[in-house]
Amino acid sequence: MKRVLGKIQEVFSKKNEPEVIVLMDIDGVLSFEGSPTDEAFIVISHGWGRWRIRYEVLDWLKNLASDKQVEIMWLSTWGSDSNIINQYLAIPDFKAIGKSEGMAVKTKIKQVLNVVQELEDKTVIVVDDALGVKSSDMSMSENTALVKLWDRLTSACHENKGTTQFVVPDVWTGIVKEEMKFVDDVIESVKFEKE
Repeated sequence: MKRVLGKIQEVFSKKNEPEVIVLMDIDGVLSFEGSPTDEAFIVISHGWGRWRIRYEVLDWLKNLASDKQVEIMWLSTWGSDSNIINQYLAIPDFKAIGKSEGMAVKTKIKQVLNVVQELEDKTVIVVDDALGVKSSDMSMSENTALVKLWDRLTSACHENKGTTQFVVPDVWTGIVKEEMKFVDDVIESVKFEKE
């Protein structure tokens, strides 16, 4: 009887866990680097920097954060300082998964790998402009190390029956409507599969 009750509790506890983990960068994703084409953005400042973020992106992030099937984690060199955005939006803080050290791309892939290795049967969406780096931009040793990391990430996804999707916004525009819709569509498809 205890065994049956334990299985029932396990099933119900898993229902309350988020099905999708979104790893979100800030610079070049939420905050765009290019010249603004309109006034539909705000500058969020703090002691260390300034982020220009479009209102539609902030609305999308706030909506995403309210979805109980989604957990958002900061994948940013800003670390837990990223939660200044959460304070602006009046939403709970997100977990920050480390600060960048050394080559940003390699470090971020390691951080994604660490998250994926801890999950089973989950979808991870990585939204980061740095992960679109071209192999021609790296030295041969960096390229070889990245290939090995990608292989480890692919293996971890396969072993844990997980899926990892990447969204790589243009640093000059940040995330755009089509990319936000892609993230939303992936989340909806995961919810549909789990029903």
